[in-house]
Amino acid sequence: MPTLFNILLVIFFTHKFGSPSTSNADYFWSIYTHPVMAINIIFMLFCIAQLILLAWLLGLQLNKYNIRLDNYFADTDNLHLKWVRYLFLSALIFAIIIILSLIFYSVTLSLVVVSLNSIFYIAFGLFYIHYPLIYTIIKPILGESTTQAELSQEKLFYRKKTWADLKSIILTQKYYLKAELNIGQLAQYLTIGKTTLSNLINREDGVNFHSWINELRIEESKKKIKENPHCSFSEVAEMVGISEVSNFSRRFKNIYRQIAIDMEN
Repeated sequence: MPTLFNILLVIFFTHKFGSPSTSNADYFWSIYTHPVMAINIIFMLFCIAQLILLAWLLGLQLNKYNIRLDNYFADTDNLHLKWVRYLFLSALIFAIIIILSLIFYSVTLSLVVVSLNSIFYIAFGLFYIHYPLIYTIIKPILGESTTQAELSQEKLFYRKKTWADLKSIILTQKYYLKAELNIGQLAQYLTIGKTTLSNLINREDGVNFHSWINELRIEESKKKIKENPHCSFSEVAEMVGISEVSNFSRRFKNIYRQIAIDMEN
């Protein structure tokens, strides 16, 4: 509707006042008060504001997604979809450049727009190729909501077990060492709802599932390094359930190096 309204206004004022030309920036500043030009500038600012609003809304959704991700998966390094944020911001900048190119037309700017367009869609295609595989992994957290059965299970849990009881089971059985662990799997091992378990970890330990599991893995890795001094970094990481060694926290790498140095001395 805003686009149609803008087109009708431009047609009306062009018929009445003529169509201005903006062949260069200096000339633009001399005619920006022309009715047709003023309408186009207002519509351009409206479009830019819409794009900024969409980028902001996307940022909010990505933040919510990251919170759900860290509360569901122990290994999240390749699942945060940072490329979505970068590509959308690139699209925002690219769209603004296109809008400006319609006002400040030049051959150089047109070549820049065409080049950026090609680079953007090639990058988008390369990243999107891998998305279907990622989607099969993150599908459980998309549109996730607490069911009535889980709420009933949570009430039943509080009458039977405490967090200390469950935590003791987790530490004794060392469930946190299982590779590619998620909260649904751990909840099944404990026979409670995943929402209940997530709430307990958030409330009782003050961290998300991802941080909590990896803290336990780091503590376990300290023991493994001392027990197996000849094992490599990747071997120790595998022992504690870390599948993506190259992306694991810098803290774990520093701990490994420090303990190795201490043992040599």
